[in-house]
Amino acid sequence: LYYGATYLLESFANNLGVAKDLRVCFPDSYKQLLSVALYLILEESNPLYRFAKWHQTHKHPYGEDISSPRSSELFSGITDAQINEFFRLQGQRRIKEEYWAYDSTSISSYSETLKQVQYGLNKENDKLPQLNLLMVFGEQSGLPFYYRKLAGNIPDSKTVKHLLEELDILKLGKTKFVMDRGFYSADNINGLYKEHIKFLVGVRISLRFVRKQLDKVYDDIRSFQNFAPDIRTYGVTVPIEWEYSQERPYKG
Repeated sequence: LYYGATYLLESFANNLGVAKDLRVCFPDSYKQLLSVALYLILEESNPLYRFAKWHQTHKHPYGEDISSPRSSELFSGITDAQINEFFRLQGQRRIKEEYWAYDSTSISSYSETLKQVQYGLNKENDKLPQLNLLMVFGEQSGLPFYYRKLAGNIPDSKTVKHLLEELDILKLGKTKFVMDRGFYSADNINGLYKEHIKFLVGVRISLRFVRKQLDKVYDDIRSFQNFAPDIRTYGVTVPIEWEYSQERPYKG
């Protein structure tokens, strides 16, 4: 039996705590899930029904065949509560040393039955409806610990609310987020302030408060004192006041 690649990936799973967290969240099926994960990594171009052939030639954690009907039962038996618990355990392992990058992508679909498949801003530049996949991963580790599927007609600027709700469920405490300008909106910034979350977000230079500061330094921003050699770009840091408001109906 081939064992080198699966041994290496099992070692990664043990060192990163993935195997231990799977065992906690899926005590009855963690070996099957780990074997399926190894198969999908090593045989990324093959469908899951070919697992039986792969099993005959590879040593893996489960050690037995996982038929196509069995894999369907395995996936359908996974609950949101188990997924959230796995995310929480993985996030806690790295929360102290990580900035978390948050981004989304669109997945086009021909489906006419999936409710989440809707027309929206398609990032693949085709004319199909889509669903949106959100993901958070650690900048240092490169490891994902959170994902969610949302309807394709929900723009990025509306998804931070869903993320903040999930973080409250996951009870991961203080976080620092890095987001691109697609996630910028006044509502999102207010939501981040409300939850006392530190963040770095890109914005359009056409925004009034950005233009106001750019106009002040436009002529000499490319001077030596404004050069950051580690990222090889020019820039200035300017403190500004943000007009934050919060509606509290029960307090008037």
